[in-house]
Amino acid sequence: MRLWTRAVLTAAALIALAPAAASADPALDPTAYDPDGDPGQVAQGPDGNVYVALTGNSQSKEFARINSDGSFTYFDTPVNGRSIVGLSAGPDATGGPNDKLWLSYGTGVIKFNPATGAGVDFPIATLSDGQGITPDAAGNIWVVDAGDGLIKLAPNGVKIDDVPVTAGGRGAALGGDGRVWWADFAGGKVHATSTTAPYATQDVTVGGGPQQVAAGPGGQIGYGAPSDSLGRIASDGTASPTTATGTDSFDVTLGGDGAYWYAQSVPDKVARLTTDGQYTQPITLPAGAFPRYLAADASNNVWVQGALSKVIYKITGVEPPAQPQDTGNTSNTGDTGNAGNTGNTGDTGNNPLQDTVAPVVTRTKLNLRTRRLTVSLSEPAALETVVQQKVKRGNKRVWKRVRGPLKKPGAAGANSIALGKKFKKGSYRALVTATDTAGNKTAKPLIVAFKVK
Repeated sequence: MRLWTRAVLTAAALIALAPAAASADPALDPTAYDPDGDPGQVAQGPDGNVYVALTGNSQSKEFARINSDGSFTYFDTPVNGRSIVGLSAGPDATGGPNDKLWLSYGTGVIKFNPATGAGVDFPIATLSDGQGITPDAAGNIWVVDAGDGLIKLAPNGVKIDDVPVTAGGRGAALGGDGRVWWADFAGGKVHATSTTAPYATQDVTVGGGPQQVAAGPGGQIGYGAPSDSLGRIASDGTASPTTATGTDSFDVTLGGDGAYWYAQSVPDKVARLTTDGQYTQPITLPAGAFPRYLAADASNNVWVQGALSKVIYKITGVEPPAQPQDTGNTSNTGDTGNAGNTGNTGDTGNNPLQDTVAPVVTRTKLNLRTRRLTVSLSEPAALETVVQQKVKRGNKRVWKRVRGPLKKPGAAGANSIALGKKFKKGSYRALVTATDTAGNKTAKPLIVAFKVK
């Protein structure tokens, strides 16, 4: 598979107001990035970069990686001219971690290795209209068939089950509760389907023709329903809609700031919805952009597809909130003129209590076959993992970093961490730290030692 890189092209744009919850102000990059072709769906890949489906590329490439500088690296699918619909990070053919990109098309899926540019095509006889695609917690792949249900595949691309459900499916995501959540455009619902037989599906009515979903912290799901609303769904199925009439809030992604970001086609805006329901429209795109898809990368950016402008926009500064600063009135404690008035030292109204408790991270399970470490968090926090190998250096054996830091947002409860590609023989340890939204970081990392024979 041959790949090539195209440099940054066109300039455009407007800088927008930023939500106050983030530590840096989210802003629109003044450059519009030309992907050589019509951009379609975008998704974060296994390397933390965002990938985009393409049609009409001058070199007949079917999709591309958006590099951090806004240039594009183009890829062929195994079958020339495939029209890619859905993209998702997923496991490799031996059941490994998220080091492959899975792509859906009308009647099949593709497993692709961006590092080598090689892919494998898996036609599926029972798939008629492939849409959303997502891995589950066990490493299997789930594809939404807009015609007649869901299809469950093994990590090697072999079909495990057809799961009959209501037609009209679109985007899909693995929820923090371990179920596959998917949008049902035709039914005006979002569904949650269990991933082991006998399969059970919970229906949540949201209305408005939902198109896409994104997994949030604490098992929450963000959804976009283009006709009139967007919103959140708790893991128990309780929907909390937010009115967004006439915006066509099509796609949703979870940003590095822990909030949901939406592509709004009609007003050419990108909206933001916090997990507690605060709704803003902080980013305005150039007129006529008509954004449909967007995805966050691992570097606190959000990349937005312009369906009509046919370029890619970059929103920077989508970062975790900064640690709150103590701006309280502490001068009362020094009022020696009124020594008898000691009550002022307890004025918590002017000096509010702050979160000073670090998150607790504990080990729950390590699967060496899939190279996945599952840890438990006491509260939502950003996880950072470094993998070290014991190596010989002179007459000593020392720990050398071989992977990481691997970063991902973590939810309260169980979190799965992909440790990367297959390990060589040797002794290893994974060091996991967590930092909450107040900036409190675990004093010592969780250390998980393991050997590969």
